[in-house]
Amino acid sequence: MHHCLSKDELQQLLDLRANNVAIEVDELRIWIELAETWQEELGALTYLFSHILERRAKGGLDCAGLIKIFYELPEVMSLHIQEFDADFVEYMLRNIRNKTLTLEEELVGLQTRLREYNYERTLRY
Repeated sequence: MHHCLSKDELQQLLDLRANNVAIEVDELRIWIELAETWQEELGALTYLFSHILERRAKGGLDCAGLIKIFYELPEVMSLHIQEFDADFVEYMLRNIRNKTLTLEEELVGLQTRLREYNYERTLRY
């Protein structure tokens, strides 16, 4: 199973790791515990991480430590970091956007679907 973190969920995970702030949402706490024991995989989008960094920088906070924490997470838990470049985001905006969803909702859903094992798409020999 795979769960891609929303911006808010990613922020909570980073707050947990950086400042030992307790996770209040039971479902997210369970997802994190399962990822820490390598039973389930979480996903994180660098696009959403950049929003967190931008907000932090505007508040005058240091971002270097948070970047280090973010990129060390796959070493201590089952976390897949999905890198997005500007070309991918531009493509999404022009071609396959569902206008009823926010870009965050659409990217999180897309990443979750891409990382899940789908038996219907499995090739048979």
